[in-house]
Amino acid sequence: MTLNFEIHQRRLDLHYVVEGEEEIDVSIDAHPQLLGEYNSDRDLQYVKKPKSYNKIILHTGDFILIGLHEPHRTNGLVNRSTHVRKIVLKMGK
Repeated sequence: MTLNFEIHQRRLDLHYVVEGEEEIDVSIDAHPQLLGEYNSDRDLQYVKKPKSYNKIILHTGDFILIGLHEPHRTNGLVNRSTHVRKIVLKMGK
């Protein structure tokens, strides 16, 4: 299953991997193509897969801060299915 990329308008995402490893794809596309309607309750807007993006592998103890309007998708498997425990903080004003 391939997840959609998403952006946020009001909150930053901080992903911290407590255990395991995860692939997170992040793009700097400043004008992503929107898919569907913005969900203001969840601060969530799905966007079309960017033409270019970076694949970032997070291991136990790693974190990434994802900025506003930064297309990203999470929950990527690294080589095989594995147990991942992580903390996601939604940081807003």
